[in-house]
Amino acid sequence: MEPASVSYDFHETIQNLDQTYTPSAGSSAPRRRLIIVGDVHGHLAQLRKLLETTGFDRDAGDHLIFTGDLINKGPDSPGVVQLAINLGASAVRGNNEDRVLAAHRLISIGRVSGVSGIDGRPPFEDDSTHLPRDIPYAVSSDFLAATQLSDAQVAWLSSLPLIIRAGPLKGAASPPWNAGSVVVVHGGLVPSLPLEEQDPWAVMNMRSIVYPADDAHTGVIGEALAKRVRDRWCRRAAFQATSDEDVDSLSRRLPDLRDGGETPKSNSPQGHHQDAIPVEAGVGRLWRDAWNEAQNLIKIPEQRTVVVYGHDALAGLQDQLEIEVPRGLGDEEAQGSWTRYAFGLDSGCAYGNPLSAMVIEPSQETGDIVHCVVQVK
Repeated sequence: MEPASVSYDFHETIQNLDQTYTPSAGSSAPRRRLIIVGDVHGHLAQLRKLLETTGFDRDAGDHLIFTGDLINKGPDSPGVVQLAINLGASAVRGNNEDRVLAAHRLISIGRVSGVSGIDGRPPFEDDSTHLPRDIPYAVSSDFLAATQLSDAQVAWLSSLPLIIRAGPLKGAASPPWNAGSVVVVHGGLVPSLPLEEQDPWAVMNMRSIVYPADDAHTGVIGEALAKRVRDRWCRRAAFQATSDEDVDSLSRRLPDLRDGGETPKSNSPQGHHQDAIPVEAGVGRLWRDAWNEAQNLIKIPEQRTVVVYGHDALAGLQDQLEIEVPRGLGDEEAQGSWTRYAFGLDSGCAYGNPLSAMVIEPSQETGDIVHCVVQVK
């Protein structure tokens, strides 16, 4: 039987952060800090060291947010989850949490055994256990993590939203923190698309976006689109989710997409963000570049949104405040430097690199909201 407290698919997609956790500038404002941590991947020792280095103090008003992928790949996924629970942390669901929850569901309904073998070792320990051919979405390491987590930890993971939204940060005078909102996601977002309309699979998995009018590298883009459809179809099967019209329509065109024959077309000009299709592969345009462009071209700061995300360990830490204006923009007003509005915190802890956190806090010197990045190995 499935645990009664677990709802494997999303309980909510967007969670508004309690205003008591958001930093505020001003001499009379309480000194609250948001500490946003990148992908931990089961590395409990590094997480403890990071919290010690940042001076995290829940009693003093600090609040912890994780960008997803707390689990998998590292030595102590249950320990990381339990520490997050004990500290009252917030977190978004990453692609690893999503797959582990799918694996846990398949174990709970008897599709895959979660019982230890004769030698006493947990199943899937060596990552080579053969799964039934019809098991969708999850892989062996996901089932190992699922057997290690307690019911309470699984329930907590299943309650995580796709997106955490905060803000505005009161008293913030300078970009980017004078934006109207700050959101935390795992993978990414499509610019110009309301948060409520973002594709859940893409929010957890995307790295790039492709456009209907883009004919370059058609075969590569077609394969990326085909993989997107396959992954979403497998996820729907694993969670017994309701019908996904996008999957249903695109899956009928998989042969054309895979062979590079047909890519979705539209009459919109290339680069029109509302027509953007999110993909996991690094083809097309990086979503973070599109996001930075879209926000910098918004004239009113209160209408801009800062995104803090994880997932892209290959790109590494993305925290430089000033960025170059992309080539090809002819608008003279857009020349010079831009401000970053998409901050990436997956610095590759799972691969022996540092674990990173962004600390957002009021500055006693300037009276503004500022941030810094802290890393530990």
